[in-house]
Parts: sequence; C-alpha cells; structure tokens
Amino acid sequence: MPQPIQVAWELGLIAVGVGGLLGILWPGRLSTGLGLELASVLVLGTLTGMYAVALLVMSGRNSIVATSFVIAVTVGSLWRAAQIAIDLRRLARACEFVTYEQLQAGVT
Repeated sequence: MPQPIQVAWELGLIAVGVGGLLGILWPGRLSTGLGLELASVLVLGTLTGMYAVALLVMSGRNSIVATSFVIAVTVGSLWRAAQIAIDLRRLARACEFVTYEQLQAGVT
C-alpha cells in the first residue's frame, strides 16, 4: 500500500474510535449519543470498504485473507449502523407519546 493511503486509513480509524467512544459515553441526551455512534460506524464502514477495494486492487490474490477480514468489518459496521437507525426511530416514536411534564416527573 502507498504510504499516504495507510496514513489516511490509520488517522480515520483513530477518529472513528474517538467518535464512537464519545457517542457511547455521551452524558447528555441518548439520541445525541446514538447519533454520534451512528456517524462513527458509518464512517468506519466507508473507510474499511474503500480500504478493502484499494487492498484488493494493489495486492490482488495475495490479499484475499486480509481483504476478507476488512470486508467483514465493513459489513459489521454497516449492520450496527442499521441497528442504531432502528433504535433512533423507536426513540423518536416513543418521544411522541410522552409529554415534557411526564419526563420531568420521571413517569414513562
């Protein structure tokens, strides 16, 4: 792999990891934390997908095992993104039925 591609991929993985941790540990609203995590896993899926294509193009058949692993990470991150999108949709629906006063009183 050319050095610029490796460096960009490594920096992207660091950014995705920090963003994912920030989303998981977000002290505010649940929807904001889930949104941050969703953005992180979507970027992870994009980065790993592009890296898999570049790896396959650069190394050909010699990289089948490595490419398979990277594609598995891509599929897993996109799967998680779909789960988060479903959770966000359910959260939005639940918020439609609860008033602000009920949330302040702690009644759900």
